[in-house]
Amino acid sequence: MMKRIVKYVILLSIVLGSSLSLLIHAESTDVMSLKEQIVTEQKEIESSIAQLYEGSNQPTFSLKNTSLKVKQLLEDLDKVIAKTEKLNKLDQEAYLPINEENQKMLDKLEDNQELLQVTLALENLFKENVFEENKFNEKIELKSDVTKKTLENLKVAVQELNQPNQVKEQCIQVIDSAEEQLQLKEQLKQWYQENSEIITNENYQKFQELVDQIVPGTTKKEYEQKLADYKEKLNYQATNEVNETDNRSQQKTNPKKQKEEIKVVSKLESNFSDTTETTQETTQSSDQTIQEPVAIPEERTDGFNFKGYHFDLSSFSGTGSVPTWTPYVYQWTEDPTHYLFERASSAGTAVWEINIGDQVVINGQTYTVFNIMRNVPNNDQAYGVLKSQGAAVTWQTCEESNSNSSLAIWFAN
Repeated sequence: MMKRIVKYVILLSIVLGSSLSLLIHAESTDVMSLKEQIVTEQKEIESSIAQLYEGSNQPTFSLKNTSLKVKQLLEDLDKVIAKTEKLNKLDQEAYLPINEENQKMLDKLEDNQELLQVTLALENLFKENVFEENKFNEKIELKSDVTKKTLENLKVAVQELNQPNQVKEQCIQVIDSAEEQLQLKEQLKQWYQENSEIITNENYQKFQELVDQIVPGTTKKEYEQKLADYKEKLNYQATNEVNETDNRSQQKTNPKKQKEEIKVVSKLESNFSDTTETTQETTQSSDQTIQEPVAIPEERTDGFNFKGYHFDLSSFSGTGSVPTWTPYVYQWTEDPTHYLFERASSAGTAVWEINIGDQVVINGQTYTVFNIMRNVPNNDQAYGVLKSQGAAVTWQTCEESNSNSSLAIWFAN
């Protein structure tokens, strides 16, 4: 009986030993298989990372494609890390070197998280996608809210990236392009503010040159319309100057006759009882008209008129400057008895011919100048000077062609 028990125990030991051996072999096989799988996937990720960091392996390098690739590699590495944690439960000794390699790859890829953020910031500078077909499109318009400070901050962020120089250079290329757009827009805006009313052929050519440098988009369309308006003003000015020259020539055709007729009118008003003299003057004028027929233009009484000049009126409100080139004299809406002559305009040139005692006709009403003040400071006290003389009407122009010029003011009743 004892022999049978011993034999049974020996047989059981053999069976249990064999089972344990098979189990250990099965576990070893699982560990090896998992380890091989992890190592294979690690090598694939390492190869992809190497392509990102080695310029020779990226002949069709693109900033956006690189960012997308980094994102995908991070997702792949997360899966590998999960498998590595499973290996840790089976074989800690095999786990340690594999986990160390995972951390190295993770450190490299986490540096690219900042690159992803910078890439998104660069794309958001523009109204459309600027990264097309593995290259940067410089002809996309910058958004209107982009400032110089925004671009400066982006440059700092790029310099701080833990990335190859090639990646940084492409980021800087995008920022430089944005800075150039911003500079050209500011240059055009400033030029327009300073010169939009100075109508000359030279200015038109400069204006056109500045507009041509702007990339296609909303800003370019806006200034193309302003350029067309400027051209229209230039054509109008040329036509107006020709007409003014013709009118003056016509008025000077027969100055002797003009003076004699004015004399007749004056005597009729001042000495109506002197019938004989008036009749003689009228007869003399009539005879001369028959001998020298000349068409005399009818004098204008609308608008602002003096010494043979006529200027239409326009309105001006608030403070600041009236348009630099203009065919008008401006009536101030806050005080309709006051008028403004732009120095650089035709009216601003002619107004200097008005002296004390001269008459002007404004919308059919005749006024006589009784005072002229020169070099009046153009400040808050200027309006007080206008009203100090009790004049029925006043008008002003600048002494010099600059924004800080003092004023010349005429007073008339």
